[in-house]
Amino acid sequence: MINLTEEQKNNIISECINSRKTFKVIARENEIGVDDIYSIVNEYCQKNGYSSFRRTHNGTIFERIQYIESGFLKNLREIQEWNKENRRRPIRLGKVKVAKEGEKETAEQKERRLALALKTIKHMIVKQYDNISLNNIKNENHREIVRIVRELEQEWENIFQKEKSEANLNKARKLEEWCIENGKRPRKLDKVKFAKKGEKETKEQKEKRMSRIYSGLKKDIEKYEDKNLEEIEDENDREYVKIVRDIENRYERNVGNRRSLQDSEFLKNAINLKTWCIENRRRPRALSNVKIAKKGEKENEEQKEKRMSKVWWNLNNKIVKKYEGISLENIKDKVDKEIVRIIRELQEIYPKNKRGQSKLISNKNNKKRGKAHFVKTVGNEKMKKMIVNLIKTKNATEEQIKVIADFYGVDMGKVINEKDER
Repeated sequence: MINLTEEQKNNIISECINSRKTFKVIARENEIGVDDIYSIVNEYCQKNGYSSFRRTHNGTIFERIQYIESGFLKNLREIQEWNKENRRRPIRLGKVKVAKEGEKETAEQKERRLALALKTIKHMIVKQYDNISLNNIKNENHREIVRIVRELEQEWENIFQKEKSEANLNKARKLEEWCIENGKRPRKLDKVKFAKKGEKETKEQKEKRMSRIYSGLKKDIEKYEDKNLEEIEDENDREYVKIVRDIENRYERNVGNRRSLQDSEFLKNAINLKTWCIENRRRPRALSNVKIAKKGEKENEEQKEKRMSKVWWNLNNKIVKKYEGISLENIKDKVDKEIVRIIRELQEIYPKNKRGQSKLISNKNNKKRGKAHFVKTVGNEKMKKMIVNLIKTKNATEEQIKVIADFYGVDMGKVINEKDER
């Protein structure tokens, strides 16, 4: 709570008692929070031997009321009885109205009333004793209220964790069945939409749903990342962690990796981009005046170049940038690793000049040329120097030389000879 003088606190209390203003209005006018108003009211009550304030039905005044058995404790005991039957926290049902005086209360109305009562008790009594042990609470009534609320909260938390653990285990078993049946991990399938309620689910929609389950379970088992199965106390948690780990080990090394490498749209785009760059010996340009071909429309060369430029930008911003300063060996995701490798090679072979254009762009007309043209062009001193410098600075192995040579369409023997000469 912010620091206020006794005079300011007394003025606020006076407003609460004598005005029709809500706590929210009073808080705004005094430039403090609503929680600060409650704290001031509670402090005033403790000093004067009262438990709290309440507003009467006409809303004109606040009455100071003594704590009695029929107040907060009565509500808490009613909540305890309700909890024995329902084994959960009462919910404030939005569309249900509280029963009027003399009207018979339905189950939903009772639940709403108890939920509101619990919220009020927590806000006005329990909140002020956060991080304070029961032994240090001097007010006996408050100590009893805090004890009951804390016990209820702990019980509800245990029930929630148990239900969550059981639900995760059921999901893991369904996921395991799907993986065994299909011999692979489920894919995200970005272009597939989930089946609507009551709609028959297709194979692709089921796979997408299994993928979401898999992602959710992987996030949930992160807390057990450094633990062996024997160290996990909860039986359900231990079982579903075992299932998820088995799926990762079984399908990553075999079908899983091949599937993900083959089916990744990003990787397919990266390979197509690499092919385009090899054919044209440069990076694709953005071509701001050219529009990308519509679906079903035949694509011309300029439209394809613009599309490749967009592919480059997307791959660089969505994947490559997050691995800046990280070596390929330290990238765990196989698809990302392959994409980063391709883009880094393209960036090295086709660097940008100050204007942002590829240095290897020809000043002449931009016609496609085959390998024969490259073999002739390799005699050009500039290009020859660049290839050899790449090899020299990287201390390239024969395999790396082959990669560079493939990009240029140059005979590998020529490039190796150039290395030996140096």
